[in-house]
Amino acid sequence: MSTVSNPTATASALGTAAATSSGSSASSNTSKSASAGVKLSGDINTFLKLLVTQLKNQDPLNPTDSNQFTQQLAQYSQVEQTIQSNSNLEKLISQQDKNALTTAVNYIGKSVTTNDNKLVLSNGMARFSYAITDSPATATIKIADSKGNVVRQINATTSNDTYDLAWDGKNDAGVALPNDVYTLTVTTTNAKGTSKNLSTTVFNPVNGIKTVNNQPVLTSDDKEIKLDKVLSVTL
Repeated sequence: MSTVSNPTATASALGTAAATSSGSSASSNTSKSASAGVKLSGDINTFLKLLVTQLKNQDPLNPTDSNQFTQQLAQYSQVEQTIQSNSNLEKLISQQDKNALTTAVNYIGKSVTTNDNKLVLSNGMARFSYAITDSPATATIKIADSKGNVVRQINATTSNDTYDLAWDGKNDAGVALPNDVYTLTVTTTNAKGTSKNLSTTVFNPVNGIKTVNNQPVLTSDDKEIKLDKVLSVTL
């Protein structure tokens, strides 16, 4: 691995250190099995009242066949057992979600890497990396704001290598830009004029956690990061 060492794409020209802040959010959901249990309890009470009333008013010479009642009671019992099983499963899932959220908290204040092109500028610094493997004729780095305007363009080194760079958050005129999520594009062009966009890895300072569909998601300013997309964690 090497770091670019010319004014076109150097760590010093693009920036240095990172900083993070903290914060978190969470959400909750109601238990479906609890609602089903309440409804079943009401149904059983109604059924028993009807059964007792019917038994009291039956013809002693022609008593009601009890087989149907027995079968219905057995069905209620099976439903009750199923609801109880679902309740236990919900408790296990809830505990797993809590454990996942607790684990996710440990990411706050650290930086995680992901394979994408959404570059988080935080306190005047954003880091990213990419690899060149086919000795192109030219290599260009473009950074665009949330409106799609290219704010920084750099002619990069074309040697086959992996490059780990830092952007100092300034545009082409040297003006410091606000913290935000920018779009990174690294393009190479070969001797025949054929261009391609390279895969990029970005460093995301984690400053919060939120839950999406009951699953913890890391936040880096306005960027959301699923835990299964994290490649590595650094201080």
